[in-house]
Amino acid sequence: MARFAAALALSGVLLTTGCARLTDDVGRRLADRPSPTPAAEMRLDAPDVLLGWPQSLDRRIRESAESAMGHFKQLLDGDTTSAVGTAWAPLEGGSALMVSGVSGRVRDPQATLDRVFAGLPKVSDVQPVPPGPLGGVAACGSYSTEDLTAHACAWADNGSFALVSMLNLPAGKRPEERLVEVRGTLEHAGGRQNR
Repeated sequence: MARFAAALALSGVLLTTGCARLTDDVGRRLADRPSPTPAAEMRLDAPDVLLGWPQSLDRRIRESAESAMGHFKQLLDGDTTSAVGTAWAPLEGGSALMVSGVSGRVRDPQATLDRVFAGLPKVSDVQPVPPGPLGGVAACGSYSTEDLTAHACAWADNGSFALVSMLNLPAGKRPEERLVEVRGTLEHAGGRQNR
C-alpha cells in the first residue's frame, strides 16, 4: 500500500504540477510556425484494459491524468477531436500507467513535445525515441526515488499527442517499447474505436 501511495504522490508531480507550468516561450514558438499540411483526423480512445490491466478505479490517480489532459487541450491549434485522461493499474496495486492525451490539429509536433517535457521539471534524461509505425516524434525521460521508478514518455504528430507515465512497471519491455504499444492501442484514424 505504501508503494501505491508513493505512485499516487508521484502522479501529482508528473501530471499536475509540471503541466500547469508550460512555458510561454515555447508557446510563442508554436504560434510563429506555419500551419502544417492537414493530416488524417486521429482519435484517442481509452480501452477498458491496457497492458492486461483494468482501468484504475482510484479517483485520485484518474483525476491527475484528467487534469493534465485539460492543460493539453490548450496546446492544440483549434478544436479537440478526442481526449483521454485516465489510468490503468493491476488489481494488486503498486504499479500504474497513466495517459493524458488529446487529438486535433497539432501545429508543430516537435515544439509540442518539447513543451510537454518543459512542464515536467522532475523528469530527467529526456531522450528522443522511435515513435513507432504511427510516425511523428517521441521522447522518454525518467524520475526515481528510493521507493519508486517512473518513466514519462510522450509522442506528438500532426493529429495527436499524449503523455504516458509509467510507475513501477514490471521488468520486461523498455519504456519506449511500452510507449509504442500503448500508442498503438489508443491512437487510430478518426471514427474507428479500438477497444
